Amino acid sequence: MLLHNRPITFARQWILILLMAALMAATVPVAAATWPPTNGKPIPAAPDAGTDWPQLGHDPQRSNTTSAQVDPPYCYTWKWYEVPIASRAQPVVAGGRLFIGSMDGVMYARDASTGAPLWSFPSQGPIRNSAGVLNDTVVFSSHDGYTYALDAATGAFKWKTLTGASSTAPLMDAARGRVYVASSNGKLTTLNITTGGVAWDYD
Repeated sequence: MLLHNRPITFARQWILILLMAALMAATVPVAAATWPPTNGKPIPAAPDAGTDWPQLGHDPQRSNTTSAQVDPPYCYTWKWYEVPIASRAQPVVAGGRLFIGSMDGVMYARDASTGAPLWSFPSQGPIRNSAGVLNDTVVFSSHDGYTYALDAATGAFKWKTLTGASSTAPLMDAARGRVYVASSNGKLTTLNITTGGVAWDYD
């Protein structure tokens, strides 16, 4: 299945959430990574449980692909209409949990199979882009200027780092344990996934 990286209408966004919940029952082999290279060696894709879509576009290469097939007839697995969600925000799925940020500044975690609420965490600005999940950590950037890290299972706060208002979803680099964040002021920041410390930045 190919999920093109283009603006998503409100209606198509919820179709996407439902399809991603359906993918939880499928097996997803991960293709070899090809970008970004370092010393001629590409970043390998993060280990995948076979049912995960842990960041925007599935992987660091933003391939937007999975070999899992969702066949008709299509029907709701679950649906949720309670909060406003930006059209560009793609839900991510990892470890049986679905994560989506909202324009009210809250990151929500829900059971990917049933839609049951698991936890929520407020930031101080709208969340206009997707989160990313690496190991037991979910990372997202808010328009309050900070990038946040939370425990994926409980929503417990881990760290936050000032990176500027986000312009896209964080890119998760499993091989190096880093997160790449691009801000609307043109700054690119690389963070340590464990501590939130800045490895390097570029204006």
